[in-house]
Amino acid sequence: MRWGIRGLSLRNSERLLGIGLLFPTVALIVAVVLYPMISTLWLAFFNESLLRPNDPAEFVGLDNFRRLVTDGEFWKVVKNSVVLTAGAVAGEVIIGMIIALAVNASYRGRGLFRTLNILPWVIPSFVTAFVWVWLLHPQFGPVNAFLQLLHIIDEPIAWLSEGVTAMISLIAVYTWKGLPWTFLVLLAGLQTIPEDWYEAAKVDGASAWQMFWNITVPALRYVLVIVLVLRTIWTFNSFDMVYLLTGGGPARATLTLPMQVFTAGFREYNVGMSSAIAAVMVVLVVLLSLIMLRVGWVEEESQA
Repeated sequence: MRWGIRGLSLRNSERLLGIGLLFPTVALIVAVVLYPMISTLWLAFFNESLLRPNDPAEFVGLDNFRRLVTDGEFWKVVKNSVVLTAGAVAGEVIIGMIIALAVNASYRGRGLFRTLNILPWVIPSFVTAFVWVWLLHPQFGPVNAFLQLLHIIDEPIAWLSEGVTAMISLIAVYTWKGLPWTFLVLLAGLQTIPEDWYEAAKVDGASAWQMFWNITVPALRYVLVIVLVLRTIWTFNSFDMVYLLTGGGPARATLTLPMQVFTAGFREYNVGMSSAIAAVMVVLVVLLSLIMLRVGWVEEESQA
């Protein structure tokens, strides 16, 4: 038997080395993810106010959750979060697929086209929000001027000051911001599909739509599921754009769950209620992710 340092066998030394290398990562995950999650869930069962930091927290059990589920305004906020997430993710996947198909083709200048599509991803959120506030300005914004030039609208629209148009604007901004990542992942998936499949389909007389639906989509099934799950999680939990563009207004028309967590915790100073909302967010995100993963898995099994 071979022996390592201080009489330990080589196998045990390698095992200890592996544990030592993994320990910093595990400790970081526990400190950054697990501990805050457990603390948030624990605080959701208490009534604690930041205005009275010296007072002991009062245990209220499920009262915070009961107040949430019986509050009609809370379900409107849930609806806003679902509408924003569904609209933005759908837009990213559809437009991202179109751009990925265009970039995947062979033509001059596709490298420049690919670079330009990545730019929204690297622009800081603050800069993005500032630019879009200017673009959507009711009097001086280029969006209204362009739409009026095309005779699509007769008078300027206050995009961020009306409920429906504010939500549409948020969906458009989130789609624009998240599109580069979706496009790059879909493009990577497209480049793994063998060209022989398309050539054989052309010989059989398949149309472009038939090749897309019967070859491209099935080949990208797992990629699409991953894109849908990750973009849903990121968009559902996103706070910055809503805060910077609308602040949840007008009249709570664009108030989302992350914004409500912020409002309850740092404007109303109700730590318990803020934690309860965050806990509900975790449950909703997990359920949405499991549903999408299950649907993709079931469809794959049905085709097997």
